[in-house]
Amino acid sequence: MRGLYSMLSRLCGVGATLIALSACGGDGTGLGGVTPATGTWSGTTSQSRAVSFEVTSQGITSATLNYQLSGSACSYTATTTVGSSSPLPITNGQFDTGSLQIGSNATMSATGRFTSATQANGTISIVDGDCGGSLNLTWNASK
Repeated sequence: MRGLYSMLSRLCGVGATLIALSACGGDGTGLGGVTPATGTWSGTTSQSRAVSFEVTSQGITSATLNYQLSGSACSYTATTTVGSSSPLPITNGQFDTGSLQIGSNATMSATGRFTSATQANGTISIVDGDCGGSLNLTWNASK
């Protein structure tokens, strides 16, 4: 497994590529004034693998993702957990990491949207240049 850094506020984590989210504050207010429920959210990706994250009144503070990536040079399954003391803000019910460097030759981006106080969905994209592979996932989670 390759090292991974970034999620919420460029979270540092260990493991293979995963959710990487940038952060800088926020009030946790969701779409249309909906505030996502605090606590652990759990769901699945389009690979039928687990995804979970922790929501506080300040935003998202940690996440765990299980995924499988296959490329021309390798194939691996990884479970990675990342966390930060600087929460990823939820703005207008959404979050978006943009493109982040998460390994020596890997990038990822993640988006999410809270559709209610207890439901959310989004996308995760990972490109692993060393493995020669990429991955585009959707995810759904609930509280």
